[in-house]
Amino acid sequence: MPEPAPVPEPPYPVDPRREVAVTILEDPWPLSGYAEPGSCYPDKENTYNDHLLFACPGCGKVGSIPVRHPKAKETWDLVAGTISQPDSLTLAPSVHCVGCCGWHGFLCGGNWQLKYEPPRTTA
Repeated sequence: MPEPAPVPEPPYPVDPRREVAVTILEDPWPLSGYAEPGSCYPDKENTYNDHLLFACPGCGKVGSIPVRHPKAKETWDLVAGTISQPDSLTLAPSVHCVGCCGWHGFLCGGNWQLKYEPPRTTA
């Protein structure tokens, strides 16, 4: 019986407690594998049907989550910002990256953080 293919190691240091600002990545977005931890793809044409394409802040494994406002079943609520400008995005509830390093936290004002701290607005 042949040996299974080895699982590739993340090319970035793994830190499931990492807090990082969103980094915008332009085309081409990798549909599998890894990208810079915390990076997002600004889907300006909504090619991916209201899904936020992001790299896990803890290890960089790429994935996506459905985002809607108002929140629908099995989606994340777009509290502030837009998917086309993820560096200002706030989502609820928390994001739990299962299937990789297990990072669990929030996207608030374009920052991946471990505690929910909504962005401050100026009056």
